[in-house]
Amino acid sequence: MYFKVPYGWQQVNQSDLCTVIAVAQGAKTCPAAWRIAYQGAQDPSAIYYLDFAANSPFVYAEAEPYVPPNGETPDEDPLTPEYLEDLFIPFTPQAQQDAEEEMEEEGQPYPLTGFKQLRDESLTLNGGFQGYRQTFDYTDSLTGKRDTFDEVILTNSTGSTIYLLVTHCTTTCYSQHETAINDVMSSFTVRS
Repeated sequence: MYFKVPYGWQQVNQSDLCTVIAVAQGAKTCPAAWRIAYQGAQDPSAIYYLDFAANSPFVYAEAEPYVPPNGETPDEDPLTPEYLEDLFIPFTPQAQQDAEEEMEEEGQPYPLTGFKQLRDESLTLNGGFQGYRQTFDYTDSLTGKRDTFDEVILTNSTGSTIYLLVTHCTTTCYSQHETAINDVMSSFTVRS
């Protein structure tokens, strides 16, 4: 897995990143996967992994084996296009509705509102890799901050491994850094 970040974007501390991801996923330890993050800031911070207040681009990448969510084997429950599209944050209308209903059942308001799709492209790369590039906005209902997410989500030809690259920051930040962010996303390459 390979991608380029602009000169001056700093790597986020791996230990801090693992801690933030474990908390976000409700895990006791950092989930087993290859991951790395960068931020276009002098003092990068892992707190921006899912925080809507990033005023500089936050780039996150991971590679991990596909593990079906229901505990079956990948042969019994193969990777679907919808699973890929909704991997990081709900993108499809069904995933958004399911997430809202799940939060309601827990007695909590759904924190993401104002979804606006900006891009949804199917990708096919050399070596049998396929997936999507998606760009979309969400508003954090608790803070009122609006964020733009730009994602490339790929899988290999057997659907056994998932590769993810996400860049996000406030919508103002995204529009200011759109060329640099597009360069990062366009540089994403996966080889077997």
